[in-house]
Amino acid sequence: LVAVVPIVWVAVLAEREACAVRWNSLASRLADLTVRASAEAARERGLTTKLLSMKQRTTPAEREGLADLRQRVDDGHHEIGGLVDVMVLEESGHPVLQNSDAFRRAYITLQQARQRVDRSLSGEADKPDLTVWRNAVSAYIDLLTHIRRDGFTGFAAEGVSTGQLIFMMENIHRASESAGQERAIITAAIADARPLHSGELAELQNRRAYFEESIALLDDMVEHSDDELMQRSMLRVREAFYGRLAPLRENVYRASRGRTPYPLTSEAWHQEATRAIDEISALARVVDQASQASLASAERKAALTYVLIVVAVVILLLLVTLVFIGLRRRVLQPLAALNEASRRIGRGEQVEPITPLRHDEIGELAEAMDWMVNELARRQREQRIGWARLDPASEAPWFRRA
Repeated sequence: LVAVVPIVWVAVLAEREACAVRWNSLASRLADLTVRASAEAARERGLTTKLLSMKQRTTPAEREGLADLRQRVDDGHHEIGGLVDVMVLEESGHPVLQNSDAFRRAYITLQQARQRVDRSLSGEADKPDLTVWRNAVSAYIDLLTHIRRDGFTGFAAEGVSTGQLIFMMENIHRASESAGQERAIITAAIADARPLHSGELAELQNRRAYFEESIALLDDMVEHSDDELMQRSMLRVREAFYGRLAPLRENVYRASRGRTPYPLTSEAWHQEATRAIDEISALARVVDQASQASLASAERKAALTYVLIVVAVVILLLLVTLVFIGLRRRVLQPLAALNEASRRIGRGEQVEPITPLRHDEIGELAEAMDWMVNELARRQREQRIGWARLDPASEAPWFRRA
């Protein structure tokens, strides 16, 4: 029992750790999918904003590019929905279920907004309010954020050291979303050939603050990591945003303040901003690889724990078998012999002398039993001698031999 209780306790802990590993594996996959879906949705938001802001009609190539982008967003949505269903089956009542319905409703709203965009691009209706379109996509991206965060609730705090990687993924998403909002707002202003109004400038300022905060946190975490691939990816992010995109942004702001023509086209700005955001997506993939490596290590650790438990159980069974065999030889068999001797004595049968072979309590009991047998035999002899003296021709019936 003393051996079994620790093994059972270790088995319980191993099962909890295995559950944590399984859930974190699902949550890590969900995080990767939602970050990619957010990037694709932001890309669709920016491209649609640019097309709606253009004064000329869209070309077939542009409409085909938009359709391909929408297809990637749709594929990501369905894959995320299927994974959420799997996670709910894994743990019913999990918080990820709370936002799943809202996530699906936001997707329906996005589809409705797309229909209005298509009618506008085909000339069947006037151009919709760009703010309404951006808000519809932003609401969908926000639900992706909630789904991702909910995925790491529950088992996430147990057994697997992915907390820092999760935090990095959150900041990567926030930086990507902020840059995507900036890309859409500035693209629309350049395409309309109008200065940025006060509301857009305030939104850009807020988004820039979020971006800078996220990049600073990512810089600090990457700097203290030993992952060279992650460090190189972070350097490319900084080069893309602060080396190539920052001068273009300043020129756009300067032209907007001076109400002069913008120094670049909306297409050029959109492409450069997209290249910079793609570097953030590349960093997200590197972080996801590190997270998967951490989960793989945890899975190996959990598998090793199960192997050790099996080995411990086998060793325990062997020990129990050996202990039982030794107990039978040293305790049960001598006790059985003493029990049989006592029964024969009770029936008045002659018992061979019991030779004690041990020097413990059972040996002392055997000595006492042997003394009792010898003492009974001695008294029987004395009684027979006494009866013989009284009546040599007779013998007490109970002393007669068969």
